[in-house]
Amino acid sequence: MTYDKLKLPTAIIAALLPLSGAMAENYDGQDLTGQTLNTTNSMSVGEGWSFIGTNLTNATFAPLSGSTLTISNIDFSNADFTGTTFTNVSFKGGINFSGSNITYEQFITGARALESWNVNLSNMDLTGWTILKRTNNGVSNLDITDSIINGAQLYFKNEDISIVDKIATTPTIGISFFQTATSA
Repeated sequence: MTYDKLKLPTAIIAALLPLSGAMAENYDGQDLTGQTLNTTNSMSVGEGWSFIGTNLTNATFAPLSGSTLTISNIDFSNADFTGTTFTNVSFKGGINFSGSNITYEQFITGARALESWNVNLSNMDLTGWTILKRTNNGVSNLDITDSIINGAQLYFKNEDISIVDKIATTPTIGISFFQTATSA
């Protein structure tokens, strides 16, 4: 069942949300303020999860048990992440945050374990962001088209592909690009 066209009040959605062992749902455009969204071990678009334009103010993403909640291939475009908490979450490939207001602090909570992945951070303010550390494998296929990237430090996995091939962006003053070496 999806609630995307019903525009139900938060209290009714809260009653309908499966807060333990959550079943995948399409929450596009819904108000999930203060809700806890958890499942046993993974959340992906292939399982039916979607949060396009969703209000996730003060929402919590966490695993049902003490394990890690893996989030992959989910569209969070234009979602409101004000006060959203990610507890024991690992972001994997194919996540779209385009136009959302996820902060660097929220993002890095789940991104710290990432290696090579595809992520869309277009139409966002990435001022001061650091995408992974130089010692990590880095990021491949990062889309930062039309984002504000002043002062950002972005590290990339060296796959003999130029940064121009790996990034779609417009020039912005104050950005640093680094490529990490790969082992032979």
